[in-house]
Amino acid sequence: MYKYHSLSPLAAEIQALRDSLLPAKQFQLTKVEVETNVKSILLLLDDAQNNPKHDLKALIIDVANLLKLEWQITLSHVNREAIRLLIVWLTMPT
Repeated sequence: MYKYHSLSPLAAEIQALRDSLLPAKQFQLTKVEVETNVKSILLLLDDAQNNPKHDLKALIIDVANLLKLEWQITLSHVNREAIRLLIVWLTMPT
C-alpha cells in the first residue's frame, strides 16, 4: 500500500489510479477493470482536456492518456456503502 501526501482525497485517488495503470501497462495487460467510489474522477477524466485551470490537470491528463492506450479498460463507479457492506459480509465468521 502506498502512502500519498496529497492535498485532497481526490488527488490521492487519481494518483492511486495512475499508479495502478502504470504496472498494468508494463505487464502488457489487454483488459483492465477499475472500480472507484469517487464519481468525480470519472467526470474529470471524461472531460480531461477541458479543465485548463484544475489543480490536478497534469495528473488528470496523464491518467486520461493512459486510458487511451491500446487495451480494453472499464472504469466504473461503485457505491461506497456497497463496498462497506461487502467488507462486512466478507469478514463475517462462517
